Amino acid sequence: MATVIDCHSKAVIGWAMADHYRTELIKDAIRMAAATGLLQPDAVFHSEVLQRFRTGRCSGHQSDQSTRRKAAR
Repeated sequence: MATVIDCHSKAVIGWAMADHYRTELIKDAIRMAAATGLLQPDAVFHSEVLQRFRTGRCSGHQSDQSTRRKAAR
């Protein structure tokens, strides 16, 4: 499961479930969040799965959504 949580309201605004944890799962959750209309320009995404975002496989999708990314260290 991948979730997109609004840290201000603590609401889950996007989520996706699958039997894997590949890039598509994360993209699906981001797409759902973007479809709500609640994402602000330059929203920051934080991930506990640092390596997924360092590979760049998700970075292109996020920049399509006018967002920034941040990974746990």
